[in-house]
Amino acid sequence: MKKLLLTIFMGLIVLPVSMAQTLETKPAPVQTDTLQHESENLEQWKRDLLGQYAEIESLTANTIRPAYINLIESVRTRRSTWSEADWEHAKAVLKSLNDRKGALGTALSKAENNRITALQEDFNALQGQTEM
Repeated sequence: MKKLLLTIFMGLIVLPVSMAQTLETKPAPVQTDTLQHESENLEQWKRDLLGQYAEIESLTANTIRPAYINLIESVRTRRSTWSEADWEHAKAVLKSLNDRKGALGTALSKAENNRITALQEDFNALQGQTEM
C-alpha cells in the first residue's frame, strides 16, 4: 500500500514537471531581415501618406495638423484599392502621428487639439466606410 501511494505521489509530482517542460513555449527566432523590411516599408508608407511631413519626429506644434491633413487626403484618395495590410500600414502611420502629438503635449492649443481630433475621427470614418 505504501509503495502504491508513493508511486502515485511521485507520479503527481514528476508528471506535471515533465509536462510543463514539454509544454513550455519558446519564442520563435526573430528574423531581423523581416523586421528591417517592415521598418523600411513603414518609412515608405510615411513618405507616401505624409509627403513633406514624413519626418514625424521633427514635426512641431505648427506642422502636426498639416501632417494629419496630408494623411487624411492621401487616405481618401487611395483607400478604394487598399487591402487589410494597407490599412494596417496606414494605421501605423496614424499611430506615429498620434505619438508625436502626445510628445508635443501642452505646446498644442485646445483648439488645435480639437481640430486634430476631428481629423483622427475622419480617418476612422474612412476606414469604416471601406469595411462596409
